[in-house]
Amino acid sequence: MILKTHLLERIPFTGKITAEEFSNLEFYAGSDDALRTGAINGETLVGLYNRYGYIGEGVLGIVPTSVLLKKLPDFFNKGYFGARVRVKGSLAMCPSQHGYVAQGMFLKAGIPMMLDSYREVPYIKISSIQLYNNSSDKICSLLGSPWAATDDHESPYLVQYGYFSNQREIANCINNIFSSPKWESVKVYYDTITSPTPSLSFASQFIL
Repeated sequence: MILKTHLLERIPFTGKITAEEFSNLEFYAGSDDALRTGAINGETLVGLYNRYGYIGEGVLGIVPTSVLLKKLPDFFNKGYFGARVRVKGSLAMCPSQHGYVAQGMFLKAGIPMMLDSYREVPYIKISSIQLYNNSSDKICSLLGSPWAATDDHESPYLVQYGYFSNQREIANCINNIFSSPKWESVKVYYDTITSPTPSLSFASQFIL
């Protein structure tokens, strides 16, 4: 699941936050975030991409978790990266689930959230998912950046770049993050499903 927003603007603000914390907040909200946070209130946030996609160039979708798991029962498995499907739905604005996550991030930092700007965030409200049957039609790929955020001022992020659709490649990316000399400074890990400890997960930090 991918969360992406464009709420952070370069304007002065009053809040209980340091420059380093703001840098982390900006990274969470505006960068190539390959986030998976699990289901929220019976619905799941998903990233919708081209067949050969890049995380950061997608559209946000929201789908009832029951509908999602009926068609894609492996969706919350550790090794799952995505599938080529057709979705049916309607275009809407300001997804409440996405807003809940973003609002929690901003409130924790003591920054008032700009709701007027947030109302312009579009998403697809998915009502059905159709799978492809032929093996050749199922082929797809997803490129992106697994990451972790630290409290080290000199190395605030541990970021790798690779294909999520290639299990060996993404495993190597994640191993490089875990084996980094800066791993002991990590405070947030991008993927709730594969987080080495629950306390480091994005969901634990900003949702739960």
